[in-house]
Amino acid sequence: MKEISVQELREVLEHGGQDNVLVIDVRTPAEHRSGRIPQVVNMPLDEIEKHADELRAYDAVYVHCKSGGRSGRACQKLGALGLENLTNVRGGIGEWERAGFEVSHDSSDSSGCRVPIMQQMLLTAGLLILSGFALAWLVHPYFLVMPLVVGAGLTFAGVTGKCSMVFALSKMPWNR
Repeated sequence: MKEISVQELREVLEHGGQDNVLVIDVRTPAEHRSGRIPQVVNMPLDEIEKHADELRAYDAVYVHCKSGGRSGRACQKLGALGLENLTNVRGGIGEWERAGFEVSHDSSDSSGCRVPIMQQMLLTAGLLILSGFALAWLVHPYFLVMPLVVGAGLTFAGVTGKCSMVFALSKMPWNR
């Protein structure tokens, strides 16, 4: 998989070099609204395969997310569908902001959600684990299954890079 830095992406956006170029953000729509690179199109990771034919029309497609993980997975998914015009942006918008480059914010975002999806996942996992232990102590020991399932899910996510809790949270109305 081809990769570039945010500095190289900025050069592409400012000075061109290619006419038929697209930069996509594979974060959730709420994350995209909360802060984005100007001129970037939002195509959430869980819907990326739907856009494969559309993306084939470009000479180059630069893919970014918050830190580079989801964009890497998007490039892998699209690469498996035969796209060869993909480039992952290392560091994502987090690195873009640290470099001091311009970030657009949607002032009309009335959802109020500014919490990144990974932070939502960590909060949800923590609450499920604490609730499971509290219920096991106060109600019945069988509630220990809750923290066991959450722990197994987090372990699976760490090994595979695929987190079903993030997938479920991305479908919630506040992340749309």
